[in-house]
Amino acid sequence: VLPVGTSEDLRVGRVKVYCAKCEQQYTPRSKFADIDGSFFGMSFPHVFLLSYSSQVPLDPPRPFVPRIFGFKLHGHTSIIERKLQKERQKEKEQRQAAIANEQMNRT
Repeated sequence: VLPVGTSEDLRVGRVKVYCAKCEQQYTPRSKFADIDGSFFGMSFPHVFLLSYSSQVPLDPPRPFVPRIFGFKLHGHTSIIERKLQKERQKEKEQRQAAIANEQMNRT
């Protein structure tokens, strides 16, 4: 996780932490809750990951599946799972469009 501010102005917001793997911001534990977010700015994690591209996680996050005694609770999908489904759908549509373009160019 990397620190990120919610504003560039002093004393407006506290620091949050950004998880590059799940692309979410979280509120840190009380130990770091008193740090002003403007010290890091809103773009720190993105600039850091651009500078150190080896730190960017390559594998997609595994969505959390709620279970009790090994049984799934319900068919609720997490935000990460919905995001992955949207990405897969976009890729599928792009492939279909590319195939259709190739077929039209051949005729």
